[in-house]
Amino acid sequence: MKKIQDAVPMRNDQILAFQSFQATIPVELVAQWSAAVELWEKDSNAPNPFKAEKRCKEKCFQLLPHDDVASTVSNFRAFGSDEARGRG
Repeated sequence: MKKIQDAVPMRNDQILAFQSFQATIPVELVAQWSAAVELWEKDSNAPNPFKAEKRCKEKCFQLLPHDDVASTVSNFRAFGSDEARGRG
């Protein structure tokens, strides 16, 4: 019983944190994601929404505020370079 008493407040904290995070995402994207997950849960042959289709490049930064995109992409490219990894 003690574990349940400890877990319930933590569960509630996680729900509130998720709701705050979700509020930052456009409603259309949340609806698309929810529909994809629900379809996958009903039909295991449907595309798995949790599996990445391809490796992420510049498109991964679309959700960042505009001012952060250029510096993030620049840092991403620098980190991926041989010179940045000590191979150049």
